[in-house]
Amino acid sequence: MTNREFLVAVLSDENLDPFDNGADGEATVWYHIKCPYLGADKRAHCVRDGISKDERIQCVACKMEWLEMEVDT
Repeated sequence: MTNREFLVAVLSDENLDPFDNGADGEATVWYHIKCPYLGADKRAHCVRDGISKDERIQCVACKMEWLEMEVDT
């Protein structure tokens, strides 16, 4: 399995729950998806809510929300 195939498989899983104590989903989102927001974009959880003490969980939740959004045009 290539890295591309792995990422597609993990992100294509309709039951992907990165907080289910499984390392694949959470780690894939955390390590392989850059923050999609620039500057003071209020859609970013860390901008909207401030940086939480558990930044990784906050960041993964934000990225998961972004993955489900329509593409900006």
